[in-house]
Amino acid sequence: MKMVMTIHLIPFSLQIRFKLQRQLLFSGKLKSNSYSEADLQSCILYRTVGETAIFSISVPAPGEYGLEVFVNDPTKDGKMLRHMCQYLLICSEPQVSLLYNEQF
Repeated sequence: MKMVMTIHLIPFSLQIRFKLQRQLLFSGKLKSNSYSEADLQSCILYRTVGETAIFSISVPAPGEYGLEVFVNDPTKDGKMLRHMCQYLLICSEPQVSLLYNEQF
């Protein structure tokens, strides 16, 4: 399933949550025309809490960022990650917390 979504951010930080119906592994990549991928590696954190996969993103400055989310179903994919969805994050000031939930 591929989805593209644009999220307009007022804050510099965001959480995206996916409700899991089975155990899946995730990975994410943050992209920007202003920063290298290496510079943005520390801006994204992924964790699983119970049946919820959580991506926490903190961007370094206002601007546009792309978030790519990859998924692995260990029962089908082995070690291969598949592209699941991507988000366009448009960030302006000031810092406030935002929560976005999806179910899979």
